[in-house]
Amino acid sequence: MTEREFRKGFQELTARGMVKVNEKAALVWLPNWLRYNRPESPNVVKSWPTVLQLLPECKLKSEIVKKLKAFTEGLPEAWRHPLLNQEQEQEQEQEESQNPRKSSQRVDSSIEIFSSLRAQ
Repeated sequence: MTEREFRKGFQELTARGMVKVNEKAALVWLPNWLRYNRPESPNVVKSWPTVLQLLPECKLKSEIVKKLKAFTEGLPEAWRHPLLNQEQEQEQEQEESQNPRKSSQRVDSSIEIFSSLRAQ
């Protein structure tokens, strides 16, 4: 397959909404992935916040977080707890960049969240 053929196919997938791309952030997302590849256990869902932290900050990441949160709303409570905290953490990070004093409070909050996860 040539690069031209690949680009043409990739553009078609993007046009159909099967792939979402943020080229500037070098982020590619397959929005229907979870429809066909559901998580096998709560531990998979619990790992998502850690993985999400590795993604570059951009509008696509925000969209991914919202879609994952919506997906987990149909799951049992034990499966979705960590992901709900991810959205709150992103909001806190934005506030901290504007007010550095909140940084120490965020560390304390992260320790509490981690402790609660380990207790489960």
